[in-house]
Amino acid sequence: SENLRASKKEYSKTEDDLKSLQSVGQIIEVDPVVYNMLHEDPGNISYLAVGGLSDQIRELRKSIELLLMNPELFLRVEIKPPKVVSSANIDKYIGVSARLIREIFGYACDHQLKMIMATNRPDVLDPALLCPGRLDRKIEIPLPNEQSRMGILKIYAAGIAKHGEIDYEAVVKLAEGFNGADLQNVCTEAGMFAIRAERDYVIHEDFMEVMWVCTCLCEHIMGILGSIDSITSLCTA
Repeated sequence: SENLRASKKEYSKTEDDLKSLQSVGQIIEVDPVVYNMLHEDPGNISYLAVGGLSDQIRELRKSIELLLMNPELFLRVEIKPPKVVSSANIDKYIGVSARLIREIFGYACDHQLKMIMATNRPDVLDPALLCPGRLDRKIEIPLPNEQSRMGILKIYAAGIAKHGEIDYEAVVKLAEGFNGADLQNVCTEAGMFAIRAERDYVIHEDFMEVMWVCTCLCEHIMGILGSIDSITSLCTA
């Protein structure tokens, strides 16, 4: 019961804090989700950990780093810096996401913050995010081409114990349509083949074995889908 009373007291304190902020006009309307946001340190991550997206990285750095390191350039030309924003924000309750978006963008605008958001579902973006002045810059991350897959695969394979030459070109040629996560799984599965063979390193054949399994699985799935289409056509005829 003491813990319950303490939690209620702490909750009341938070509510009072929010009301105080509203009363002095610092925040017109405060959402606890925004108020209690914490900063998370991503660690020591550099662009070298990203493969096959040189154009997108260049666009991102041009939009973000140029502003942070040389803000006078925008003042000199008298233009507002672009906003690089993209998000999948689905409204759980009517009006909730719109209010949250308004508060986030309002705070960012007042404090000169730059937000980078991402989504795998651009088709379900909240319309409030698409208002003029909020999505000034959109950077599409497409599926990697062969050259990009090569760079991504080498990044993920760099930390794996290997023996002999690895023909990455042969692997990526079989990985048509793979994304970064798929290529990471290729490296993981190659390691699993090495473990099953009681080796403490991977060899080229491990990678090719993974790609052979993936190819057979894809052909099997496509065959099933083709059969389903045939059955559907017969039923609708």
